[in-house]
Amino acid sequence: MKDKRKAAPTGSGNTLAGEQISYCKYSHRSGKSKRKIHFSDTQSQAFVAIQRLHETEMRKARKFFLEHPTRTYSRADLVEALKLPINHITQIVYDLLDAGFIRVTGKDRNPRSGIAVEMLQLTGKEAING
Repeated sequence: MKDKRKAAPTGSGNTLAGEQISYCKYSHRSGKSKRKIHFSDTQSQAFVAIQRLHETEMRKARKFFLEHPTRTYSRADLVEALKLPINHITQIVYDLLDAGFIRVTGKDRNPRSGIAVEMLQLTGKEAING
């Protein structure tokens, strides 16, 4: 069956980091439009750099938990210990929880704010042998 979509350029006036972003608009039989976006090399390089930064921060967090296997930490404690922004710590914690590297041991009150926070601890053999 022949594809009856017709590609018609709808413009390329947008720029990102000095690079041109080009895209096409396709017409479907349903009357809806779908945009196909072509990312520039600069944008792809930025994405790879962000991934490398996240991997580096993950290694730093894993090392920290391995060095302190029996202690529990809140996200605020990790911010202070690892010197990273809270949004980075939050993503790292979600990734480590999904991987089964750390676990939530319960809730405790943060001494500075008085808010109930989740306490995190290393799981697995490392925690037992620690």
